Amino acid sequence: MSDLIPLSQPYTFTDELGQTFEATEEQSSIIDYALEHPKACILINALAGAAKTSTLVLLAKYLPIIPTLSLAFNKRIADKMGQVLPGHYKSSTVNSVGHRVWAAATGKRLVLETRKNYNLVKDQIIA
Repeated sequence: MSDLIPLSQPYTFTDELGQTFEATEEQSSIIDYALEHPKACILINALAGAAKTSTLVLLAKYLPIIPTLSLAFNKRIADKMGQVLPGHYKSSTVNSVGHRVWAAATGKRLVLETRKNYNLVKDQIIA
C-alpha cells in the first residue's frame, strides 16, 4: 500500500502458544506512527478478526513502558486484552469508563436495571 509509513524494522511477536508472527505492513505502519508520535492517541478501526488485539500486543512490545488505556467494544474483548497485554496496560470498555466518569462527577454509583427491556414490554402489555 502506497500510503503506509515505510517499515523501519521487522516487528514480531510471540503468541500464548509460542508461535512467532511478523507484523503485516499495516501493523508495521501503526507501530512506526506510534513510535514517531509518542504523545498521539491512536484509534485502530477495523472489522472483526482483523488482528486489532495482535496489533496492540505488538505496540505494547515496542512502545515505552508507560500507563496506557486500551479501550474495547465489549467486556469479552477487554478481558482478552487484559490477558495478553502487559501490566502497564489498563483494558476497559468505553461504557465502563463512562460509568466511572459519571460516578466521579455525580458522587453516585450507577445502578443498572438488568431487566429494563422486559419491564418496558411488560408495562406496555399491561397498559
